[in-house]
Amino acid sequence: MVARVINETDSIFVADKFTRRQKDRYLNNMKEDLIKDFEPAFRKLTLKQGMMMIRLIDRETGLTPYYLVKRYLGGAAATFWQGVAKMLKGNLKQPYDRFGEDKDLEELVGYWHRGEFDDLYWMIFGKHAPEIYIPERFKEVYKPSAKKKP
Repeated sequence: MVARVINETDSIFVADKFTRRQKDRYLNNMKEDLIKDFEPAFRKLTLKQGMMMIRLIDRETGLTPYYLVKRYLGGAAATFWQGVAKMLKGNLKQPYDRFGEDKDLEELVGYWHRGEFDDLYWMIFGKHAPEIYIPERFKEVYKPSAKKKP
């Protein structure tokens, strides 16, 4: 979903030849909409889950979270959030490394793509994986990896 939003936003900026002021207005409206859509789900994340989400955004987009924040919200915001990440032992500037530090996360992504994640979750926790919250406007592009067991 993140990659889709980024691609759509960049396409709109280029196609409509937005000025800096128009971009800022558009991004402020988008930010409000995204916060409204995702804040309830994000508030429930643990620190580890939030860090994993940041890594997955980098994996999906090929852009570090620091770069994304700087690109869309400015250098001051990027520096602020990098400082917060550092205090929590994270790093928004570090690129996703599927063969190194992010190897375990990449393995979980593999389970997801093969449709085996729900089975893995069941084996580890003895219950179904929780439902993934998808805002209504994103549901048409999201396809779950596998069906739940009866």
